[in-house]
Amino acid sequence: IVNEIIPVTFNNVDALPETDWQDLILNEAAPIQRYELSASGGSENYSYYFGGSYFDQQGVIEKSDYQRLSLKLNNALQVTPFLKLGSDLSFSKEDKNNPPGIIAASYRAWPMSVPRNPDGSFAEVMGSGNPIASLEYSNSFSDRTRGVGNFSADLKLLKGLTFRSSYQLDWTFFENASFTPAFFVSPAQQNETSDLSKNEGNNKVWIWENTLRYSREMTNHRFDLLAGYTAQENNFESLTGRVEKLIRED
Repeated sequence: IVNEIIPVTFNNVDALPETDWQDLILNEAAPIQRYELSASGGSENYSYYFGGSYFDQQGVIEKSDYQRLSLKLNNALQVTPFLKLGSDLSFSKEDKNNPPGIIAASYRAWPMSVPRNPDGSFAEVMGSGNPIASLEYSNSFSDRTRGVGNFSADLKLLKGLTFRSSYQLDWTFFENASFTPAFFVSPAQQNETSDLSKNEGNNKVWIWENTLRYSREMTNHRFDLLAGYTAQENNFESLTGRVEKLIRED
């Protein structure tokens, strides 16, 4: 194609390298593991459910693995004929690697370019940066821990009149880190000084709901009245730091 645009650019096309960049950056398989365990039971006045799961995926690109652990516990207790208590609790933890955006670069990389020079160093790639070098020098991680709890109480005040109060707390902790060492592949693909950036924080949301419901059925009519009050608060905190020219890079 280059010779058609600019004739005689390459004298012998058959002697040029033929690099399959997608084949180099994509794994042949991306194994997935998933395990689940649950249990439930109870009695006339009490019921429960517990469930847990673990998920692990390696990813089709190196440095793109992902793991998640999830736990869940539900309870319901009929304290008296007029009072019922309940709780729904869940917990999850996620860890993952974030690969660089090299899919588009692999599409633009010329197949006549090679990934490495004869001395083993990364070679300059025409059309885009060297996708293999981008993958080698990229180190990006993130993890998130989240806990959600919902607690409720239902109280029957009179026939057809029920008061319900529920409180939900959603708390998330997160952390992101990225490190790039000093390297040189080409003038267009280099990092003069090593750098490390880190971001961590949390997000807390609570919701408190109180409702009063009245239901009544007559011969040809049904009344269903609902009044309530809701309060909500959201708190978000985040801290980011960055440092360059690290003394040690290991």
